[in-house]
Amino acid sequence: MRNVKVVCEPEAFNQNTKELLSQLAKEAQATSKLYAVGEVKLGESKKLYGLTQCTMDLSSYKCKNCLDVIIGELPRCCDGKEGGNELRKRCPKQKGAIILYDSCLLKYSSVDFFVKVDRENKLYMFNVCEADNPKAFNRKIKELLSRLSGKAASGGSSSKMYATGELELEAPRKIYGLVQCTRGLSGSDCKKCLDVAKRKLPICCDGKRSERVLGGTWKL
Repeated sequence: MRNVKVVCEPEAFNQNTKELLSQLAKEAQATSKLYAVGEVKLGESKKLYGLTQCTMDLSSYKCKNCLDVIIGELPRCCDGKEGGNELRKRCPKQKGAIILYDSCLLKYSSVDFFVKVDRENKLYMFNVCEADNPKAFNRKIKELLSRLSGKAASGGSSSKMYATGELELEAPRKIYGLVQCTRGLSGSDCKKCLDVAKRKLPICCDGKRSERVLGGTWKL
């Protein structure tokens, strides 16, 4: 599943951007962290900052493949030449974007966002079908996500910032959860992000069988 958040500002996307992101995809694949950050100069005084990250259950090969698919959609340039697909159509001169797939994340911006919490970009998704017992289901979700949030954030910025788990609902039924923050966040910031997302679930997705909240620095 793909979700795109584009910030449009009057500066052309150029080849340096694609090269930076391609390099970060390779670096993410080459490490056990499945995560990389970097920057590139855009002219005399400006820079572009990039981040790539995959969920920790992916192999390095699948991580690279996921990120390559994202990069393949980015516009080659915006100076009147034929560009890429989705982002090109949405905003031909963007200098900031977040692309979230189920298994990987790519983010770039002309503003340094490393180790900073993204409080602006949020996306909510849910299954339209309701659980058989919504109140009991909601309680179990809260219990599971509280456990996973603490686990993901407990190791600080040196941890994986990632946790998965399951909880029995009504035998043999179970619920499954996943939480993740971008690796540059502190443990406390990761926990705060996930706690905010958890509080949003009853508002957006009350009692739904499948619920998801995605942000620029976290997802659950």
